[in-house]
Amino acid sequence: MRKLRTALVSAALVAGSVVAPTGAAAGPAFAVTVKPASAYGKNLTVTVRAANRPRTPVTIRVTAGGTTVAKSVTTNARGVATWSVAGRGNGTVSAAAAATRTARAASASARFTTAGAAVVKLAGYTRVSNGVARYRSLGAVRAAMQIFPKRAGKVTVSLQHRSGKTWVTDQNATFATFATGGAWAGLSQGNRGMTYRYVVRAAGDAAAATSPNVTTASFMVD
Repeated sequence: MRKLRTALVSAALVAGSVVAPTGAAAGPAFAVTVKPASAYGKNLTVTVRAANRPRTPVTIRVTAGGTTVAKSVTTNARGVATWSVAGRGNGTVSAAAAATRTARAASASARFTTAGAAVVKLAGYTRVSNGVARYRSLGAVRAAMQIFPKRAGKVTVSLQHRSGKTWVTDQNATFATFATGGAWAGLSQGNRGMTYRYVVRAAGDAAAATSPNVTTASFMVD
């Protein structure tokens, strides 16, 4: 557990796909591409293009977020097949077709990136007044955070205070999360009667790209 000098204390996209065909040189063209998910948990779309392989079974495997899912699809009359599946982090997709009387076995793969996700929620407040969570003391302030995919990663936290209609950043800090992807932030210093909020995002790493920012409700220490 660390305390930051000004305020925080803690315990704790989408990119385009790259196509890499690996089919036999003498075989027909065979490739796979990925349309990345627009956000964590949204669907990405895998497209297989298998020239001269109409109505052909193809096995697609998608690995991301520590898990692999697979599905057998059949190409259409143009040799094209698609599959949409939830994007849960950076990963790889592979596709393979067995040999037929007119074509050799073929395979292809591609890598993709998916933005991670973060959630944050205030806890420990005594009441909510006009949309502002109210705390009795600085030590009672707590914001619970969770990043996805769940992992030992990093989370970036900004503490902001409201000045008129503008939010002013007081401090930025990056903390390691627990193995479950959880972390928390508190308030060690601050002004009573001032309105604050936390802005949080999961840092990008091998598991997932940087997440969009998420913001807590406003809060104040009475």
